[in-house]
Amino acid sequence: MAPNELQKVVSFMKKNPGASQQKISDGVGIPMSKLGPIMWAAEPEIDNSLRIANSGNDAAVAKRIVAARENENLRWERIAAYLSHGGKTYSVADVKRLYSSTGKDPNKSYTGRGRNFTGGARKQAPATSGRRGTKDKAKATSGRRGAAKPAANGRRGQKRGTRAQRGAKDPS
Repeated sequence: MAPNELQKVVSFMKKNPGASQQKISDGVGIPMSKLGPIMWAAEPEIDNSLRIANSGNDAAVAKRIVAARENENLRWERIAAYLSHGGKTYSVADVKRLYSSTGKDPNKSYTGRGRNFTGGARKQAPATSGRRGTKDKAKATSGRRGAAKPAANGRRGQKRGTRAQRGAKDPS
């Protein structure tokens, strides 16, 4: 990421708080595919309270990473961006390494976004929707529709506009 791109995004976001990513992308001329990491780096520049303190030893920084991941549900990329200030830069690999130094497994940490690779238990869907009664399980219908009855004229019911009807009306 070029420093001038970051400054463009910071100034645009300060002038247009709450702007969507698409609006920011259009406003600064940066494609959406490149905008995410630049925005993550711009957010702490705009609001200092988002910065995660990177001072102290690795154990202290690791505690802050665990808090950001588990209490605030931040993604690894955003944590790395929020830590990278004051001349220090952190990569996602650095953040995960520090997280694992606390005894936690970064592969089992799930923020609720994207696919859950942790193998976490999914809630099993109920067997039925709850609409069907329990009194007569042998019936094929749910009881909401009437039982199948033949038409009064002995023919199967037809929908309006079927080919047979259209053919009779329009010979072309």
